[in-house]
Amino acid sequence: MKISKEHNQYRPDVNLLRNSDTKPFVHDTSNRHCRRLLVTSEDHYFAATSGSIYSSGTLNYYSWRGYLEAFEEVVIVARVKPKLYPEKDHERSDGPGISFCALPDYTGPWQYLRARHEAQIITRRAVAQCGVYLLRVPGLVSQMVWHELVRSGKPYALDVVGDPWDALSPGSWPGILRPAFRLL
Repeated sequence: MKISKEHNQYRPDVNLLRNSDTKPFVHDTSNRHCRRLLVTSEDHYFAATSGSIYSSGTLNYYSWRGYLEAFEEVVIVARVKPKLYPEKDHERSDGPGISFCALPDYTGPWQYLRARHEAQIITRRAVAQCGVYLLRVPGLVSQMVWHELVRSGKPYALDVVGDPWDALSPGSWPGILRPAFRLL
């Protein structure tokens, strides 16, 4: 399908990315912070006593290293739980160029409320140390980082990796509040 000029509402010669000062957003690669990408993850990770980060899911080091083609460093903001030893099925998630900003590990609304204040402080520090932001949405980790970015007037990008309507469909999650969360 070909899109004619009449259908295109954006002029290609106009930079649409703007910061809070309404000046065109220019990616300054000479700034060390702009070469550091912050990415959010809703997965639960495990920290071994060695300090290495492991995942039981699909988001391991090889999943993240593609970002290193454009950035010198990638910082993953995610929930991390201490664990003495990684299990056999866990894969290493950190490595050269990939580091983690560990939020307290929480599951469910009550644990989230207890961990929220500490997580917000950690999130604020992580945002200050990076210059480019990619929020993998939906999720509470992304929402926390998003609030900090909006508060500080920083531009960001979204990577929509899930649909909350499908994720909270009938039979997917046991809980009396599931229908209410689905509508939010």
